[in-house]
Amino acid sequence: MNNYNDILMEQLADRGDGFYAYVDTLPEARRLFEENLTSTLQVIAMDAKVQVDFNPEVVSRYRLVGF
Repeated sequence: MNNYNDILMEQLADRGDGFYAYVDTLPEARRLFEENLTSTLQVIAMDAKVQVDFNPEVVSRYRLVGF
C-alpha cells in the first residue's frame, strides 16, 4: 500500500459525488482513460447562469468580461 490510502480516497470520492481509481500501469491507464472514461462522466449543467452583486463598500470598480 505504501502511501496509497484506499479509505481516504473512497471517502473523498463519496463526498464529492465522484469516483477514484488507482492507476499503476500503462495498460490500466489506457483501460481507464480510453475505454471507460465516458461511463464515469456525467452532465451537471447544460445552461448555467450566475448573478454576482458587488458590495459597493468593498468593490469600487470591476470589468465585465463576457455575457
